[in-house]
Amino acid sequence: PPGNAGSNQVWNFSTLQSAFVDSSLVSAPSSTPYSAFFPSANTCIQPVTGTFIYQYYTNNSAGFYLLGMVSSLGGSADVSRFTPPAQYFQWPMNYGDTFSASYTHISYYTATGPYGTDTTKIISHYNDQSTIDAWGQLTTPLGTFDALRQDKFQLRTDSIWFYEAQTGLWSLMNISLDVLNIYDWLSDNAATGFILAEISYSQNAQAYSGTYWM
Repeated sequence: PPGNAGSNQVWNFSTLQSAFVDSSLVSAPSSTPYSAFFPSANTCIQPVTGTFIYQYYTNNSAGFYLLGMVSSLGGSADVSRFTPPAQYFQWPMNYGDTFSASYTHISYYTATGPYGTDTTKIISHYNDQSTIDAWGQLTTPLGTFDALRQDKFQLRTDSIWFYEAQTGLWSLMNISLDVLNIYDWLSDNAATGFILAEISYSQNAQAYSGTYWM
């Protein structure tokens, strides 16, 4: 569980056991093959192994933003963008701060299916309300750090569309709504480099859908 909000909290996640381990490479966009799609990006994050997805970010004095991503599965570059860029964090970050963000993500997946369906489009609308609701000491298997916690309340609506080549029309197949609380712990310790830990709680499922840590 994410623990309490407020001042001088102690979060002890030292007994976490990993179900899987993943590694990411953080690099300058100019060193990647798709930087031209996101000329304002100054950070790219990609998996070291496995799925070839390049995520392009802007980190500036106002905040940390996801501009979009490129999937290079199957040899083709599928580009998707966030409009406006998705704000993950606001800088500077201080206890008690709040900020809101709304953005849309559209992604396309090309595949031949029944009845002439050859392309799937997913439109995701996000509405976030973030509060820096706690500060204290966080302990994970990585160590113990002074940290701030961001509690993000997120409403996400997804609509799934299929394109039918025989008719030349898009058909709406499904709409879903998910409500999440996303807890992120961050430190100003330069050695950590990124988010120390994250817990995601789905109000739809009434369950924690994931815990991640460095």
